Amino acid sequence: RERVVNLENAFDRINTYLQESPMDINVRTETLSAHTVAAIRRIIPTYSDEGALWSELSNLLPVSTAVPSPHGLSGATFYDAEFREADVDVEVWLQVEAPFVAVAPLACRQVPAVDVVMATLKGGYEGLPEVTAAIGAYIAANGLETGTMFNIYRVSPAQNPDPATWVTEVCFPIHS
Repeated sequence: RERVVNLENAFDRINTYLQESPMDINVRTETLSAHTVAAIRRIIPTYSDEGALWSELSNLLPVSTAVPSPHGLSGATFYDAEFREADVDVEVWLQVEAPFVAVAPLACRQVPAVDVVMATLKGGYEGLPEVTAAIGAYIAANGLETGTMFNIYRVSPAQNPDPATWVTEVCFPIHS
């Protein structure tokens, strides 16, 4: 009973926080189709060091036989169970046309179709706490079990350096 009361209190606090937020956050479920990705996973000093992984991935793509999908997904998966200040476990990935011969540390992975809980973040990444809180409230309200968070970058610093133009889909895979 104590755990239920604590969860209810936490849920109430999140709802109050979200109601006071100026962001319009639309949490929804979607199915992402199966695809193949080129990926690099590392422990990096901080989340802001993700760009180094993208540089490494882009340098290795021409050396491998990977062909990026022209309108494919790109993103990052965050393997730590919760937010960390340092030494974060991150994998960046880019959808490719077909399986390829990977050149280490680049990996070729088949990603199965998956149902996700997602919300769109428009603008800079400082809005991530509000978006993840909204997703967390949705997950709790619907009794869902989810896996490791990942972002899909629709518009990222690679396409436009202006954070006002960035569009990120924040996703949590739903476990059946």
